[in-house]
Amino acid sequence: QPTEIINLLGTSIPKTGTFFTTFVMLRSLTLFPLQLLRLGPLVVSTIKLKWLAITPRERKAARSPGAMDFGTTAPIDLLLVLLGCVYATVAPIITPFMIVFFGVGLVTYKYLLFYVYMPAFEGGGQLFPVLFQRVMVA
Repeated sequence: QPTEIINLLGTSIPKTGTFFTTFVMLRSLTLFPLQLLRLGPLVVSTIKLKWLAITPRERKAARSPGAMDFGTTAPIDLLLVLLGCVYATVAPIITPFMIVFFGVGLVTYKYLLFYVYMPAFEGGGQLFPVLFQRVMVA
């Protein structure tokens, strides 16, 4: 029944508040520090340098940190913005963890973008209006 959607949402959203609070805690307190460690690229580049890279060009490519993949980081951050907006009123305990998420994320992404990643292209800020519109629609 379409008329019962409001009642269904009203009863099911508060029940999942604990899950999403722990999800935000996990993202902010463990995954950002792991991004700073960059263990995956370290292992891959070591294997490439040791056994796969033969020419100097291949060795240089194996040492390159690459570019940031906005296609995988932006959707997760947008999901967390949406979770913060929805659960701030239903489960207010999520609000401090959202503040921690965005604070640690700001420091982590700033460091990675300034000092680690090599820019693959320069968009001139054309991604910001798209992301802002998606946040406002969500």
